[in-house]
Amino acid sequence: MNLNEFLEKWGRTLFEAPLASIQVQEPPELAEVRLALLDEALAKSYRSGGRKVFPFDVLRVELRGVEQSRYTVFTGRFFQRYLEQEVCEALRFAGCRFPEDLRVEVHDPDSLPQRGTR
Repeated sequence: MNLNEFLEKWGRTLFEAPLASIQVQEPPELAEVRLALLDEALAKSYRSGGRKVFPFDVLRVELRGVEQSRYTVFTGRFFQRYLEQEVCEALRFAGCRFPEDLRVEVHDPDSLPQRGTR
């Protein structure tokens, strides 16, 4: 074992092992929400005329399991713009056609209208 391998193993034992034993149930983080949205958007696209097409112009994200105090982080305009850019970039990278006015709406469950009521 050379010196680099020894230092890496020692660092993992010293710093990572104590943290790995802590079991904390965290709410979804920004990256997890982003990845789930990208996966869903790509799954909803289909092939038409030799190209993939994403036919929707609105993606609605309903937050569940997020603490009330953290809703402002997820429902802010910055996060919506970030998700819009990420979805458009992922669709473009996958070769999908999509509407130019594609937008993402992020809501907490309390702000959504209930089914059956108007």
